[in-house]
Amino acid sequence: MPVNDFDKSPFVGLREAFEIVGKASLGDAWHKSVFEKDAPNHKVVLTRLRNILRSGDVAAHWHTSDHEVSGQLQPVEVDHEYFSIRLHEDTKFHAGVNEPVLCRVHAKQLQSCLLDLDDSQPSFTSAAEKKCHEWFVDLISKTEQARLSVNETEKVAREKFQNVSGAGIKRARLAAVKQTGKHDIFRSGRPKINQ
Repeated sequence: MPVNDFDKSPFVGLREAFEIVGKASLGDAWHKSVFEKDAPNHKVVLTRLRNILRSGDVAAHWHTSDHEVSGQLQPVEVDHEYFSIRLHEDTKFHAGVNEPVLCRVHAKQLQSCLLDLDDSQPSFTSAAEKKCHEWFVDLISKTEQARLSVNETEKVAREKFQNVSGAGIKRARLAAVKQTGKHDIFRSGRPKINQ
């Protein structure tokens, strides 16, 4: 897609994407004041927008202000520790180019994604992260060992699921432990002996 198409419909800037998420999430409670960092619902809307972008289910493209560097926003980039959305400048910080960049989000995909979003779902994760979680569940369920090494299993997961960030792998592992109920499997020390 040519760079000039990023400035045309159906793509919108981050401020407009934030407003779409805010109106869908807050309904009648939406107000322009939510753009301010100290507003009561600001963090809720920003977190939901970030989680949707992290999912990879919505197309998003970024480019530097001079259009010299551009690319598709990847879920791993959104999960990066330095990722931040700067609403007042309508930019996001891109760690790869070490500067704020302009970002455009596909509005129709965003609205569709919001319709499918379950309000009780605390973390909206990518399909790759869900597969990683399923892999951890399978691994934990089938293992007969009393202990597994966090470092070794996460290393294998990083090799298998290269599109999942380190934080995503950790989330997938912890969710799998919770789902399987094997809370001691990654703990250090000797296993407890039931008497």
